[in-house]
Amino acid sequence: MSTWKVGELGRRTGLTVRTLHHYDRIGLLSPSGRSAAGYRLYDDADVARLHQIVVLRQLGLSLEQVRESLAGSAWTLERVLRAHLERLRERMKAERALYERVERLVARSSITARGRRAAAPPAVPACRGWRWTGRPPGRGGGSTRDR
Repeated sequence: MSTWKVGELGRRTGLTVRTLHHYDRIGLLSPSGRSAAGYRLYDDADVARLHQIVVLRQLGLSLEQVRESLAGSAWTLERVLRAHLERLRERMKAERALYERVERLVARSSITARGRRAAAPPAVPACRGWRWTGRPPGRGGGSTRDR
């Protein structure tokens, strides 16, 4: 049986020592033992549990949901996957709405670019003293400070 100190386990898993300490503090992943110097020691079973935690977190579960899932309460694998599917559906819906908004903005800007010069952006109170040059930002473009 192998044992790992918290730093070794962190390096092998890509998690920070702080995260592993937090998991210990909240009782999600407690080390199987301690060294004579007080270092946390994790065994193979702890590493397997950590792998489950990482997978469930990647599926979007909160730490509390991970705890419930690993405790064997109402969270079955099927339920976890269904919840993950629902979160993916919500994210896809939000991304689709963003895509459509950006698409409309592009369509409006191409009409503006073909028909007439683009209007100056609206004045922002924090930008008083600046003026719009009508050119792209960079050398001599964008906005300049009135002096």
